[in-house]
Amino acid sequence: MGGGVQAPGIAITNAYVAGQEVDLIVVTPFTAIAIEIKGTAPGVPGDGVLICTSNSRWQVPGHVGDSVHVRANDTTLYGQARDGALNLKHVVSRVGSAVYVPGLVVVVPPRGSAMRLDKKSAPDGCNVLPCEDHNPLRAWFHRAHRSGGIAWPAKQACAPPSPNWQQKDSLARFAVPRRRSSSR
Repeated sequence: MGGGVQAPGIAITNAYVAGQEVDLIVVTPFTAIAIEIKGTAPGVPGDGVLICTSNSRWQVPGHVGDSVHVRANDTTLYGQARDGALNLKHVVSRVGSAVYVPGLVVVVPPRGSAMRLDKKSAPDGCNVLPCEDHNPLRAWFHRAHRSGGIAWPAKQACAPPSPNWQQKDSLARFAVPRRRSSSR
């Protein structure tokens, strides 16, 4: 894979954490993150600037209506990302780790667009990232990898979340590809 940083991890899509759906949860030895992935609304100009604030609807000037879909009980997407992060942090703490869990909103602009973000404000622990492809998110994880030491050992990250865990196989089974023994 070239000389790039490789951080193995587990990615879970459309997971329910404490009753809330989280679009993507990623757990690596260096971070755990709750990610909300949102596309822009139809008709949003691809060459516009998405203005993101922590206390008002996100807008692209010149577009009427919400520029990205927001849950009915939230003012901004930060609320959904923050709730997912706090719920995930609570679950992670049940397996014995007091790791920091950020929330991230990934905005997918129209294909081939030049959309930019103007982040006016954000609540603590939340960020927004424009991603037309995987590269910005990949860079985010590389920065998280370089920013500190190991947050938890892989054994902890793959531990069942409670004594009542019904899954017969450990999550570690799914995290590491099986290799055939050469003795067969």
